[in-house]
Amino acid sequence: GGKTVLLKTIGLLSLMVKMGLLLPCSEESNVAIFDDVYADIGDEQSINQNLSTFSAHLTNIINIINNVSSNSLVILDELGSGTDPTEGASLAIAIFDYLTSKNCLVVATSHYPEMKIHAFEANNILNASVEFDINTLKPTYKLLMGIPGESNALKISKILGLPDEIIENAKNRVNSNNDEINDTLSKLTNQTQVLESKLNEIRDKEYRLNKKLEEADNIISNANKERIKIIDDAKVEADKLVKSTLEKAEELIQELDELKDKSVIKNHEIAKAKYDLKSIKNVEAEDVKPIQIIKKEIVVGDKVHVNSYNANGVVIKINKDKYSISIGNATITTSLSDLVYTNEDVTEALVKKQTQPVARKTVMLSLDLRGMRYEDAEPLIDDYLSDARYANLHTVSIIHGFGTGVIRELVQNKVKNSPHVQEFRYGGEKEGGRGVTVVTLK
Repeated sequence: GGKTVLLKTIGLLSLMVKMGLLLPCSEESNVAIFDDVYADIGDEQSINQNLSTFSAHLTNIINIINNVSSNSLVILDELGSGTDPTEGASLAIAIFDYLTSKNCLVVATSHYPEMKIHAFEANNILNASVEFDINTLKPTYKLLMGIPGESNALKISKILGLPDEIIENAKNRVNSNNDEINDTLSKLTNQTQVLESKLNEIRDKEYRLNKKLEEADNIISNANKERIKIIDDAKVEADKLVKSTLEKAEELIQELDELKDKSVIKNHEIAKAKYDLKSIKNVEAEDVKPIQIIKKEIVVGDKVHVNSYNANGVVIKINKDKYSISIGNATITTSLSDLVYTNEDVTEALVKKQTQPVARKTVMLSLDLRGMRYEDAEPLIDDYLSDARYANLHTVSIIHGFGTGVIRELVQNKVKNSPHVQEFRYGGEKEGGRGVTVVTLK
């Protein structure tokens, strides 16, 4: 169904790219540049093959074997043909294995069932076939990877009009061993097609799942932005209300001063009212509590506000109902009821209370890369891992989300090759799952 055309195309394209010519292929294609391209292709495809033809092919193959290197491409058409089928198949397998032992790339065609079985059993050989339309008796020139070609000689003979008597006689004379091999190949082919179909289904489901996860991430992000806007608007309104209340309180004090002159209100009552007003002003001048974002579940890597300490920190460990929180250079343990999810930065208050200066750089326990482009995220990962190692952090989290998987793959490659990383894994059920990579530093 077009095997020889395929072989010639592979050889031609390999030589074209070596000469710097443009190739008719997709932009995503990869191509190797070989030192040499060797070929044994019989242009004359005839059933009248004899010893002299076999000798000519073998002489050519011997020349290839004597010159081949690990960076060669070897193209062999109908390997082992022109002699006894049993010996030819055995010789073809032996030649093929010898060439692959030289680490060169070999592309060969063969009708021998033994060759197809050998390819199934070998780890470094891949079966393939070119599709043939048995109804039109024409090749489709479609390459099927992983699927060996089936012999259609008897089927083609029947369609072309060879008498049934001859075909039945031929079927009875087919070697029983070959018959079993063909049956095995047919079963393996069917299994390969089923697995390929299942694999395509899984890929499709994975693509749709990633799309859904990306949509969910966007929904959560937009919801958080909307909540922050609502809280900011509420804060503005609260500031207006406090200002209005203070103005009314000032007016009230003035009225009390006026009433004092009339001896209606005692001096200590006026003093108390002024003290209360001063207290209100002091509360208004203090830092406003951090903006809180509603979240169903707090996981490792989240920023939280610790009510009992009135400080912000990062969750570094969860053990049942106990939460370990990093606040500056200090770590405290508390319960979930003491925590509120927030988007504010970590509090530096506990760090400032230390009498001795801290030499280490304060590093967050998580790096959030969601929404970033590849080129923006890449340098941040290296810097973060280096800073975290210098700060003597043991475990950190890199949040990459789900999305298309590009940032996740970047993170995995970075931590895999980082000299600071001892081991890494995806987040657990309460750590963000596959949207987070948890890194243990050396």
